[in-house]
Amino acid sequence: MDTNLGPLLNSYEYDIDKLSHKQRSTIPSPDPALGQTTLSAADRSSPRSYIPVCEPDIDAAALENLQACIEENWISSGGRFVTEFESQFAELTGVRHCIATSSGTAALHLLLAACGVKSGDEVIIPSFTMVAVASSVVHLGARPVFVDCDEGSENICLEEILKKVNVRTRAIVVVHTYGRPLDVSALLQQVDTDRIAVIEDAAEAHGATIHGKTVGSLAYGAVFSFYANKIITTGEGGAITTDNDDLAMVCRTMRDHAFSPERHFWHRYRGYNFRMTNLQAAVGVSQLAKFHQLCDARKKIAARYTQAFSNFSGLILPQEDQGTEHAYWVYFLRTSPGSISRDQLRLELARNGIETRTAFVPLHLQPAYREFYDESDNFKNAEQLAATGLYLPSSSKLTSVEIEYVCLNVCHILKELRGASTYS
Repeated sequence: MDTNLGPLLNSYEYDIDKLSHKQRSTIPSPDPALGQTTLSAADRSSPRSYIPVCEPDIDAAALENLQACIEENWISSGGRFVTEFESQFAELTGVRHCIATSSGTAALHLLLAACGVKSGDEVIIPSFTMVAVASSVVHLGARPVFVDCDEGSENICLEEILKKVNVRTRAIVVVHTYGRPLDVSALLQQVDTDRIAVIEDAAEAHGATIHGKTVGSLAYGAVFSFYANKIITTGEGGAITTDNDDLAMVCRTMRDHAFSPERHFWHRYRGYNFRMTNLQAAVGVSQLAKFHQLCDARKKIAARYTQAFSNFSGLILPQEDQGTEHAYWVYFLRTSPGSISRDQLRLELARNGIETRTAFVPLHLQPAYREFYDESDNFKNAEQLAATGLYLPSSSKLTSVEIEYVCLNVCHILKELRGASTYS
């Protein structure tokens, strides 16, 4: 690819006249090792007028599977695609059991219930996470106990978790936030796992690994989401993964109204309707066929962004912890305190048709969960992430032109905002 991006720049829907040659050259040229080095004829066309943060990457195989569902008349929770999806995802995750559910939230609710979480119990969760984690706890009558992020990370602080464990603690939910995997091995050694269920929330971390092991196989049980913006999708959908045979049996039973196999319309447990449909699973099976391709696409986009932005002093880029492989569900970065304005960066990108999203608002600040906030606690790291964090378009459907368009705009805007670049 031309190092001065001349051919690319000329194809952008961008006011090129406002960019000097020096400004055009501030973005580093792509590393050939990161993927495509020449542009196809299709990629020479202008980028879309609007580049979303995430979008599903659905192909013809999904349509074929959906057609098969209709022809076979299996459109609800029965059907071969549910079984295929569970079997294939369990194998990819490296566990014996996968229990497909109607959503990631349903998966966490179901897993917590199967672990015996009930009224009066406490469940330790990160404050910096999606609200579904807290709602799953509260709807079981339990109390969420919030913990701050580790400094320099989007993930929960393991040391702070240990300070919150008490006789009422029934479960700990460790979230692999934005696809950054968190090693839970030390936590598993320090808590009473016979009494406390350690659960991975891998909703955003498909394919991430820690010391060669895939997330979703590291603790007592784990949950995944297959919402439309996830690395793989079933539209709406989720799953529980575990190596524990008894836990898997309870989850399968409770997922389907807790129907007893011994007697028709007989219920030993209080169950839920948290089943994945055959239609959802049909899409999921088509996604699993290109699982590694979808995961690799996110990683290549992240590598290109990191290469392009690494010399800008106003940004804090995503990190990979030793021995881990980041999933890069989204490319989450932060503006350095006292440098550029996160909101101004977002505004300028939006003006050029590039969508961004801000970070999660910490749960301890949410009106719906303020009653669970102990004001003696300190959540400075979560609050800093919320104030300075954003993520960029990360879909596996992004073309090389669109990726370079994002890089160009971010670099140019950073140059304009307080001279944030260290480039000469």
